[in-house]
Amino acid sequence: MQEKQVLLQQLNERAQYLQQKLQVLEHQLKELNDVKLGLESLGDEMLFPLGAGVFVRGKRSSEEVVVNIGKGVVVEKSVGDVKKTITDQLERLEDISVRMNQEMGEVVGQMQMVQLELQKA
Repeated sequence: MQEKQVLLQQLNERAQYLQQKLQVLEHQLKELNDVKLGLESLGDEMLFPLGAGVFVRGKRSSEEVVVNIGKGVVVEKSVGDVKKTITDQLERLEDISVRMNQEMGEVVGQMQMVQLELQKA
């Protein structure tokens, strides 16, 4: 019986871990979808955020956008290239989300089985 309780605790911890990771993943998916939508709605005249709810109206001077590629390094890329990169990232993250949700379902199923066994004991 004690082994079942330990197993149930481990499964519960795994479920909590997966839930936290899924929340982070959902945030990343939302952010990427927002970027994709923003890229698709680019116009010649736009509002550029300065921060704290302050914007400046301006015109784009290039067909390229500046992308942070990590460690403070930025490069200019075409809007089309960035859209493709974002789409690829979205597909990878959605695949990961599906697998994590499947694992979550399996963990919850195992937890329910262990709980039933504990109730019978």
